[in-house]
Order: sequence, then C-alpha cells, then structure tokens
Amino acid sequence: MIIDDVITCVARKQTPVILTRFKEHAKFLHDDLKEKADHVFLLYGDNSDKENAEIRVKLKQIPENESLILVATGQKIGEGFDFPRLDVLMLAAPVSFEGRLEQYVGRLNRDYVGKEAVYVYDYIDSHVRYFDKMYAKRLRTYRKMGFSIWTQELQPKQIINAIFDSVNYTEKFEQDIVESEKMVVISSPDIRQDKIDRFLLLVKKRQEVGVKVTVITTDPEDITYGKSDVCYELIRAMQLVGINVITRTEVEECFAVIDDEIVWHGGMNLLGKVDVWDNLMRIRNSQVATELLEIALGCSEERRKSE
Repeated sequence: MIIDDVITCVARKQTPVILTRFKEHAKFLHDDLKEKADHVFLLYGDNSDKENAEIRVKLKQIPENESLILVATGQKIGEGFDFPRLDVLMLAAPVSFEGRLEQYVGRLNRDYVGKEAVYVYDYIDSHVRYFDKMYAKRLRTYRKMGFSIWTQELQPKQIINAIFDSVNYTEKFEQDIVESEKMVVISSPDIRQDKIDRFLLLVKKRQEVGVKVTVITTDPEDITYGKSDVCYELIRAMQLVGINVITRTEVEECFAVIDDEIVWHGGMNLLGKVDVWDNLMRIRNSQVATELLEIALGCSEERRKSE
C-alpha cells in the first residue's frame, strides 16, 4: 500500500517523504522505490554524518521539474532539517508523542512556490490495539493542527471528511444513521441508557424499511465499571426490536460502519460514555469499511446476520 501511494503522489507532481523508525524498514522502502522517481534519497542512521549532510545539500539542488522521493528515519528530519519542497508525509511506522508528530508535520508546513496543501498519510493498523490507541492520540493532534480527513475514494455525494470531537459529532452521526439504506454496524465497548434510547428511536424507521442493525459490545459479565444488570437490560431492549447484538469478553474497537462505506472510527464509545477529549473521524471509504467489518465480524454467521 505504501509503495503504491508513493507512486501515486509522484504521478501527481508531489514530493513525498516516507518516515519510519527502523533502519531496516527505511532501506527496504528505499530499495523498492529507487526506480520510481528521478531522484530517490535515503536519509538514515546507517549513513555517515557526512553522507547525510551531502544528501541534505543535494535535495535542494534538484530542479523542480524532476521528481523526488525522500525516505528517512525520524531522527534524521528533526531539528535543523529544512526542505520546504516536501508536501506529503507518509507515516510508515506508528508515532504517539504529540510533540514529535507536530515536529514531523512542521517540516511540511513551510511556504514553497506552487505548494497549495500538505497531506499526511497515516497507516493505522487496527489489528493491533496498541497501534490503534496511538492513532487515536494522533487524531487529536491532527485536529488541533487544523487538518481534515481526506481519502482518495471521493464520491459525488460525499461531504468533506472530517475529524469530530465529543461536542460536534452527534448531528452528522445521527444523520448518517437516519439516511442508512442497507445496514448499520456499531462497535461500542460501553453502552449507556440515554444513548441506547436515542439509538432505538433513530433506527426504528430504518428497520421498518429493511435496514439491518448490529451492535457489538462488551459482555455484561466482563464489564469493568457500571452495573451488569443495567447492561443486560439495554441488550434485551435492543434484541426485542430486532437488533443483532454481539457480546464479547473484550471489545477493543470503537467504530460505526453504515451501508458498507461510511466509517466513523476513533476512540469514542458511540453508544456509551464519552470523554471530553475523545475524537473520531468520518470518512466514506468502502475498503476501510470492509476491513473493519472483517476484524469485528469475520466471515462467520455474525457477518451474515449483519447483512
């Protein structure tokens, strides 16, 4: 995926930097990309200080009409690195520290002739909970820095992709639910009475026209806070109106998938307790939707019931 995205960026006349924490990974990426642009540079720890210094000089000597790719490890584009031509950052390894992420993005936020926007490709791995939590932290940082979500799968009816917080997400999220046409799947580790009452009201008319609704949540016997009997009652209330409720010993993901293409994803319990610092993103991307559903439901009977 990373290699394909780099090739696409070069074709768009963009100048990407691919950032990783690991020297071996940097070398691998460089070797795979060395024929994909007019100039491909590797700035990393296995070079001598002199070699890295020479690369920094060469970068600024490349004519604008010649394509360029930079592969680097994080510490090599820290303080003192200045190359304003860069307009795409590809995070090929996870980053959690807010200051470091701001520093990396800051390398792109510099004026350059012809630069109209900067892009960050963030390769989240939802299969690994630790990486997923790190992404939730980065999401807050992106929002603070004024970034909005962008995907290449733009469609005519799509509104701008965006990062939402606990205050401003409700209206758009509820609109997506009441406009659903086929299915709604929500993974919410925590559930609360007021959220479930509102959710049942929103999905009632959609169920009447055939929309399948699935909720994934923590088994009441395994909740770490709250009353299990209340959770049992909420689950029964959903089941009584035809909602497919899946309970798990541990539910790690917070997301919603609507009609196999609209995705809400982040660190927020959509049917439960929300913290003021929670953020989530909304995108329209069928590939991401499919991957989340495969993670949560697999190809089992549970997936069939949600469709």
